[in-house]
Amino acid sequence: LGEPLTVYGGGSQTRATIDIRDTVECVRLACENPADRGEFRVFNQATESFSLAEMARTVSDAYPGVAEVVNVDNPRVEIEDHYYGFVHTALESLGLQPHKLSDTLLTSMFKVIEENAGRVDREAMKPVVDWRRAANQAPALRLSGS
Repeated sequence: LGEPLTVYGGGSQTRATIDIRDTVECVRLACENPADRGEFRVFNQATESFSLAEMARTVSDAYPGVAEVVNVDNPRVEIEDHYYGFVHTALESLGLQPHKLSDTLLTSMFKVIEENAGRVDREAMKPVVDWRRAANQAPALRLSGS
């Protein structure tokens, strides 16, 4: 779209990703392989994790033109540098073959974005909420009966 990729803060926040095809496959695998009676299972539906800075670089590097990455003040109330580790081997042990983020996937997304560029509300893409300021301006909580 010609807009910069905005990264909140330093971009060290880590996020998990999963291809939509893998989401559907995860549901199928879970349904076809139900837990035993009394067994508790958790399936983490994610196949990769990236820091936001890594994700922005990946997208920028894959884009055939110029894709600027800009860091903006983080409006979120979050710890940017925290441990984020997840285990996602359970579904792979049932047969999931993940579609990893690749230049091919990104290239196909670029085409869709380009074809629909006229439908994008660019103002809606700009970060306008500042959770830190909102949290500081929130009214004090009053407990009734105390």
